[in-house]
Amino acid sequence: MIGGNSNDIRAVRLTVTVKFADFSISENPTSQIIPAGSERQTTITASSLGAFYGTVNLLATPSSGAVSCWFTTLTNSAPVNVPTGGKGYEYMTCTGGPAGNYTVTTKGTSGSLNHSVILNVTITDFSMSGPASVSFPTGASTGGSINLASLFGFSGTVNLAVSTPTTVSVSCPSNTSLISGSVTGAACTFNSSTPGQYTVTITGSFTCTDCYYNGKISHSVTITINVGDFSISLSPTSASIPKGFGSSTSSTISLNSLYSFSGTVTLTAQLSPVTNNSPSISLNPTSSTLAANGTVTSQLTITANSSTTKGTYTITVTATSGTIVHTATFTVTIT
Repeated sequence: MIGGNSNDIRAVRLTVTVKFADFSISENPTSQIIPAGSERQTTITASSLGAFYGTVNLLATPSSGAVSCWFTTLTNSAPVNVPTGGKGYEYMTCTGGPAGNYTVTTKGTSGSLNHSVILNVTITDFSMSGPASVSFPTGASTGGSINLASLFGFSGTVNLAVSTPTTVSVSCPSNTSLISGSVTGAACTFNSSTPGQYTVTITGSFTCTDCYYNGKISHSVTITINVGDFSISLSPTSASIPKGFGSSTSSTISLNSLYSFSGTVTLTAQLSPVTNNSPSISLNPTSSTLAANGTVTSQLTITANSSTTKGTYTITVTATSGTIVHTATFTVTIT
């Protein structure tokens, strides 16, 4: 008590105003599905809480080197100015590959304050597979399937383009729709009338038309094309025999598979000239199954008897399989 009665007590009320200051950080959208090589953008928002104002420094850190992100500064860090009671914005662009599930953590720091948000990023892609090789006889055709598989939820239209030599014709669908989690087969047809071994490349491509940057995904399969054929040869190709009972000669017919040809080959033989007393001819066997890259043989036998007219004859041996026809000749002289 100062200058007063000791029993005189007075109350004093003191009011203190404390201003709370902080910020929050958010993103929109909270997840991104990005085709490999394309880009999508996410808006990062820093919001004032209470009396907060100032600069929030953003830093984006992907969970893997497979994903890269940057702000309008073209780096993975950027400042955002936040007014009192207001908001500040930055735009984060992300891309990546290979396909997989990843995260990007964006941390905002201002002085001793810091907050983070996590962006879930799925990089999608597709794979292509097909037969390593296809084989078919010259002049024929065969089919083969190119399989497209969705990876990590990829969906979209894949355009197919074929690169072939002029001797081979390949027909595939121009595009194939692929839905998330599926495997789709594109049926292709191969044909050629020129024997040989060739290489065909089929390329599937996709462009993301609704991405911030429309990157292009391309994958290819390479197929070896065997346009099969066969050859025919005789050994020996000529002989002389005297006329007489049981007089004969023979030649071995060899059929050789070329470019993985396989199938049944039928043999016929024709003698020229034909007279009433021509020598007789026979084939054994007249039909053979030729395996890919294999060889089979048959026997041509020419027989003359005592009444056979002397002279020189030509035997034409014809080998036929489907539309493939080859011939070889044997000359026999009856003395």
